[in-house]
Amino acid sequence: MTDRVERFLSGMDMSDHSLLCVGIDPGTKTGVAVVGWRGKPLRMEVLGLATLTLHEAMSVCEMLMEGDIPCCFAFEDARERQFFGREEQTLYRSLVRGDASKLSRYKGKVMGAGAVRRDCAIWEEFFKASGQVYVHVVPGYVRTKVTEGWVRDIGWHGTSSEHSRDALMVARLRELIDCYRDGRRRKTKQFYLGAVKARTRRRVVEKLILDGEDDD
Repeated sequence: MTDRVERFLSGMDMSDHSLLCVGIDPGTKTGVAVVGWRGKPLRMEVLGLATLTLHEAMSVCEMLMEGDIPCCFAFEDARERQFFGREEQTLYRSLVRGDASKLSRYKGKVMGAGAVRRDCAIWEEFFKASGQVYVHVVPGYVRTKVTEGWVRDIGWHGTSSEHSRDALMVARLRELIDCYRDGRRRKTKQFYLGAVKARTRRRVVEKLILDGEDDD
């Protein structure tokens, strides 16, 4: 355990919390956020935000798993991106017309670098091996890129980075509580938030292609 991991864990007061939700923002600089839920009705408290290396972030998760407080883990999975921003129409028209170079460049840009997708696969393997309840959060399901001021407004007065704030937006999802409860009851460990049904997705794609045909 590195000094940064030790400082991060020692700075959190986890007493009286009934559940910890840990959010991960995968990447070269991995954002980590830990929030605790306690009381009746449940109230959320931000316990810690940090930007760590991949292995340091995994060490944090392992230490929390070994603790006495139940945990639910979630990470934004770049591999599950459903929509591609304002230029989605261009993307699908390129797909139909066989413009492979434009399609490849655009998909790479909006889905994240290959290293990020690789890190997402590593996190999935890590959580699967741990036996813990974990959640894939589809990009776009939660708001990201919030400011330091916004984080202060919800009760966190320590330092933060863009990566740790993105992780916080994943960790604070109340749906994680439901996923954890369902996972314990049904013995299911893996959940997805934000997935779009294939049938709905096909209708969206067809509409984008048809609407774009007259724009030449």
